Amino acid sequence: MSRLWRLIRSEITAVYQNGTYKRTSASRRNQGRTRSESAGSGERARANSSANSDLARHYAALEIPYGSDLETVRQAYKRLMKKYHPDRHARDPEKQRVATEVVKQINHAYSEISKYLNGK
Repeated sequence: MSRLWRLIRSEITAVYQNGTYKRTSASRRNQGRTRSESAGSGERARANSSANSDLARHYAALEIPYGSDLETVRQAYKRLMKKYHPDRHARDPEKQRVATEVVKQINHAYSEISKYLNGK
């Protein structure tokens, strides 16, 4: 239950940053632009929001706030790997199967975030 709560809290942090609501809809981002100016940027805005939501999910999988630095990401990765590594749950096959799935998600999230942060 606590992992679920941390995931939800991390997802909420991705939406609410510094106490203000982060606008993500294309109509609000294009506020003040003419129709012809915003028409060409619609596809880019959708692609950007999709990438940001994927990144937010990866941060949530690592149970850290959206936008954390690479050192925080590494620490969270190591902490979660110690906690959920399948070898720690070798006595119970069901727990080991679940731990394997969780570790796959953690590895994927870590690789995507580190690619994003190193590409900046």
